[in-house]
Amino acid sequence: MEERFEAAAYYLTGETEYHRAYRRWAAVQHFTYLTCSFPGAYTSDNFRDVEKLELDPYFQDYMGEAFKPLGVNLSFWHPTLKADSAQSFKVMMVNDYNEDMRGKLVLSIENETGIELAKAETRFVIPTMGQETYNISLTIPKTGGECLLKATAYPKKNVGATVSRRKLIIRR
Repeated sequence: MEERFEAAAYYLTGETEYHRAYRRWAAVQHFTYLTCSFPGAYTSDNFRDVEKLELDPYFQDYMGEAFKPLGVNLSFWHPTLKADSAQSFKVMMVNDYNEDMRGKLVLSIENETGIELAKAETRFVIPTMGQETYNISLTIPKTGGECLLKATAYPKKNVGATVSRRKLIIRR
């Protein structure tokens, strides 16, 4: 059951990041956030306790990142990558703050235990209410297995980091 909750939060987050990144909508909101909740209906599964409005931890973790004012969209959904290969990744960012945002954008690959296997970084500058896209090259590690690809924005202004995550398998 937990896997279903995590998968739903994971994919909904990716869709939210995508729609925010392209700036074609006046707003992005979750369609069935507070609609019906009864046995057999799955529309309020984002809540651990709907009466107390206590969110499911996966939903809170993933969607909490997707709706931060400094948004990050790792525009990558391939399930596998070849080990020891060069890859370019597109990272789209949005700034919903009323001031320019600047800082460091880090692209990394972590193994299942959270150990960083590869990393690349660049500086970012995004104008007020703006959008920017960054292409970052990264050498895929020689180590195979299930991994997590992360694009993390660390703004200079003390508003906290924002992360976009994609699951992948590195094949030897």
